[in-house]
Amino acid sequence: MGWGIYSCFYFYTNSVGYIDSPYKALLYCTGLITAGVALTTGYRALLLRLRWLDLALKNLLPRVLLAVLVMAATMTAVNLLIEEQTFPQFVQDITPILLVRYGGSWLELFLIYTFVYHLYIYYQRSITAEKARAGAELEALRSQIHPHFYFNTLNNLYGLAMERSPKTEEAILRLAGIMEYVIYDCRSEKVDLQKELGFIKSYVELERLRCEPEADIRFEQDIPAAGSLHIAPLLLIPFVENAFKHGSIRHGGRATLLIRARLQDDRFCFEVVNDARPESAGQPGVGLDNVRKRLAHLYPGKHRLTAGYSDPVYSVLLSIPIACLSDA
Repeated sequence: MGWGIYSCFYFYTNSVGYIDSPYKALLYCTGLITAGVALTTGYRALLLRLRWLDLALKNLLPRVLLAVLVMAATMTAVNLLIEEQTFPQFVQDITPILLVRYGGSWLELFLIYTFVYHLYIYYQRSITAEKARAGAELEALRSQIHPHFYFNTLNNLYGLAMERSPKTEEAILRLAGIMEYVIYDCRSEKVDLQKELGFIKSYVELERLRCEPEADIRFEQDIPAAGSLHIAPLLLIPFVENAFKHGSIRHGGRATLLIRARLQDDRFCFEVVNDARPESAGQPGVGLDNVRKRLAHLYPGKHRLTAGYSDPVYSVLLSIPIACLSDA
């Protein structure tokens, strides 16, 4: 299109009073367009084949100047040849002007293209580097969760063993099932939401073994079993861990703990409400901090997380759009 505009404009500025054949006019413009497109296409193929754009600027410019000079001389000769064959009255001694015109145009277009090309490459590399950095940071956060989870669970087993509790064997069996999920299923970036909730239920049952019989621990789930929702593994467990670790549930009496998972208003909601002691209400621990960072990576600007103490309970509510968990 650019060569078409140039050819028509150049012909118009030189043709006033000289047009004696529409056929020759069409031939003239077609010849200029064909020559310009052919040279430009060949030049582009040469750039890509020799990978000139990957060269340093000091090595690139001499090659470009030489190529532009050769193309300008070629296009000038073609231009004069076309004029002699169609409108010889156009022919004037303007070879230097044509050389400067063609050479300057190609050089200008090349510099613009090179700038845009390198800007695009820089942008792509920045995006790739940012994704790699975010992925590495997310993987580091996930790796921190595993030892943190094992540390808390082994502390539970230690407490049962110290008490010579007959529940120790059952706790070990439950821990084996939990470890199988963590070691094998959690290798994926996402896991089935039902499996994640089943894992949390197993963890709650393991913790229940250490609590007093009168403790009120409830796990409520209202998620359709036929759904195909997936979530990042081990994303929800820190909320439950903190409820047992910092709440009143292990300190006797009728302490309460409510864990609820449900779908509401096109969002998945996960809520943990527990009796809490004022002195521990401001100690969310490393698990909650990891969750906040993971959520920022996984669902930026889409999730909602509120956590706080309101005497006498500490509550956490996380909601994520169902669209973010759907396979679609």
